[in-house]
Amino acid sequence: MSADIQPQYTEPNAAALAAGPDPFGESVVKRFGEAKTLKDLWNHIFEDAYDYGFPNRPNWNHTNEGERRTDFIFDDTLVTAIPDFASELQSGLLPHQSDIVRLMAGPETDEEDRAEVQGQLDQITDLIHSKLRNSNFFEETHEGLQDLSVGTMNMMFDVQGTLANFNFTAVSLKEAFLDCGPDGRPDGKYRLHKTKYKHIASKFGIKPKELPKEVQRSVRDNADGEVEIIEGVWRNWKKPNSFEYEYFVVMKTGSTELKRETFTGRGSNPWLSARWNASSNEVWGRGVLLNVLPTVKSLNLVMQLIFENAQVAIGGIWQYDSDGTINPDTIFLEPGTFIPREPGSRIDPLESPTRFDVAQFVIDDARKAIRKGMMVDTLDQEGKTPPSALQVGQEISQFARRIGPAYSRLHNEYVKEIFIRAVWILNDRGIIKLPKIDGKIVGIVAVSPLARAQNAQDITDFTRFVELSRFAFGEEMTQIAVKPIEGLKFLAEKVGVDTRLLKTKSEIAADVQKIKQLADENPEAAEALA
Repeated sequence: MSADIQPQYTEPNAAALAAGPDPFGESVVKRFGEAKTLKDLWNHIFEDAYDYGFPNRPNWNHTNEGERRTDFIFDDTLVTAIPDFASELQSGLLPHQSDIVRLMAGPETDEEDRAEVQGQLDQITDLIHSKLRNSNFFEETHEGLQDLSVGTMNMMFDVQGTLANFNFTAVSLKEAFLDCGPDGRPDGKYRLHKTKYKHIASKFGIKPKELPKEVQRSVRDNADGEVEIIEGVWRNWKKPNSFEYEYFVVMKTGSTELKRETFTGRGSNPWLSARWNASSNEVWGRGVLLNVLPTVKSLNLVMQLIFENAQVAIGGIWQYDSDGTINPDTIFLEPGTFIPREPGSRIDPLESPTRFDVAQFVIDDARKAIRKGMMVDTLDQEGKTPPSALQVGQEISQFARRIGPAYSRLHNEYVKEIFIRAVWILNDRGIIKLPKIDGKIVGIVAVSPLARAQNAQDITDFTRFVELSRFAFGEEMTQIAVKPIEGLKFLAEKVGVDTRLLKTKSEIAADVQKIKQLADENPEAAEALA
C-alpha cells in the first residue's frame, strides 16, 4: 500500500525572507477584512443608490473610467436632485462667504477677562475661516455631502507646508470602509485605493530610502505597476481617557507596512465621518436618498414604459396577409417608400389598446415626492413675482425644521470636528496657543444660516415677552426688569451679528459718566446728546 506524501509547507522566496513578519500590517489587513465584510451587507443598498442617483460615478461593479452607465436611466429627477440637496445643505450649514461657527469664551472664563479673551478667540475664528476659504474645503465638502444623501460622508483633513495650509479629500463610498468601536460609533476607517509604485513615496509623504526593500525594487523595476493600498486610522482604546490615534499606510498584498504615525489630542484624527441618520451600533448611516428610492424605481419604470409606448406609436405595429408575396424583411417604414403587393394583399396598422395619458399624473406626483424627499422642493415662482424676503425666510425655517435631528448630528460629527481639527493643527504648528475646546473655557457656537433659522424661535419668544411685559406692566417696569446690555447681546448672537460691534460694560459706564459730567456743565447739550 502506497500513499502520496504532500509537502506541508512551501518554501518562501527571497523577497519574503527579506521582508520578515509584519504583525502590524497583518492586523490592519485583518481589521480591514472585517470592515469589508460589514460593508458587504450594505452593498445591495449602495449599488441601487449609485445606479439610480450617480450613474456617472464608478461603483462596485463598474470600475473603468468614462464607462457609460446611463442606459437604463429614463428619468433624471434624482440625478439632478442630489447636487441640489448638497448645495442647499452646504449653503445653510457651511456657507462659503459667511462665518460657519464662532469660538466663544466658556462659562469658566473670568468675567473681567472675558472681553479680551473673546477678542482673541474672534481673531482665531477669522484665521480659521480664512484658511478654509483659501483651501479646497468647500468643493470637497460638496462631493462629500452628495454621499451624505446616501447616508455617510467621509473626509480626510490634512495639512501641507510649514504655513499649515489645509487640504481636504472626500473619500467616496466606493473606497471607504468602516468598523464599529466600543462606543458604537465608527472607529477604524479605511480607504482602499490603487496607486502606482512610483507615486507611493510622494503621495504619502514617505522618504524613498525608508520604503521596504521589496517596495524599492518594485519602484525601480515596475514603476508603472499598480498596487492596492490601505490607508486608514483607528483610535487606541487602551487609553480610553485620552485621544490617541494611529494613522497607517499598508500594502494589501503582503501586509507590508509603509507608514505609521501616532497622533495625540482632541482633533488629531485626520479622518472625519458624518452620518445623516443611524441606528444604534450601526456604523453606516441612512440618508434621504434611501427614503425616495422606491419612488425613483417606480418613476423610472413608468418612464421606460412611456418611451416604449412612444416607440410603438412612432414605428407602429403592422399586420399583413401571409400570401407569400410580402417579405417584411425588405420593408422599411420611411417617408416616400413604395411597397409592392399583389392584388388582394393588405398591410394594415394594428392599433394598441393601451393608453398612457394617465401616466402624466403619476409622473408629476412622483417627481414632486422625490424632490420633497430630497428637500429641494423650492418655492414655485415661475411666471410670478420673485419670492419676498419673508418667503425666503420661511423656506429656510421650514428647511431647518425638516432637518432638525440630522442638523444636530452633522454639527457634532462634522462641523465642530472641522474646527477642533483646525485648532489642533494650528496649535501643533505653533501658530496659535489655545486651550482645548471643551465647552468650559472655549466653546463652539454655530452661526450659519441654518443655526440662525433655528434661533428664530428664540428671538420670537423674546420679543413676544417684551411686548406682553409692556402691555401688562408698562414701559417703565419693563425697562427696569429687562437687562438692556444682556438683551442686546442675546439678540446679536441669535441674529448672527458680531458682538464686537457692541460696547462693553466699561465703555457704556464711561459714556454715562461723560453724559453726567456734561449735564452738570451744560444741561441743554447733555439733553440733546441723550
